[in-house]
Amino acid sequence: MWKIDTTQTGIPSIFREYEWFAIEHIYKARKGITSNSTNEYVNKFKRISRASIIGLLKRLDKAGILASVEVSGKGGFHPEYHILVEREDLPRKITMDALKTLSSVFLTDAFISEVQGLAFNILPISDNPR
Repeated sequence: MWKIDTTQTGIPSIFREYEWFAIEHIYKARKGITSNSTNEYVNKFKRISRASIIGLLKRLDKAGILASVEVSGKGGFHPEYHILVEREDLPRKITMDALKTLSSVFLTDAFISEVQGLAFNILPISDNPR
């Protein structure tokens, strides 16, 4: 799921600049996030299409970082997003996802299984929305 740019460190290694602005908005707004509000916020800093914002929000929803609910609005129903993973837990979530992917690729590798088991004890992430 996550693409990691090994030439970078920190957040830029996972997210593009506009995506980080969007994530900043998500954690400031806390709930009721829409593609429109996110797009307006991001475009204060960097010009980006709303389609790119919609794609990011869908990816974060699919990754379990956000949850969406359909709300009625102008023109029909639209997704509204709520935070499932807090900002400080984001690196842990990405790490756990990467470990799950590696363990599914290398099914019989004992080392990866052991690391994943240890990581579950060291890097707990709540499955409950806050």
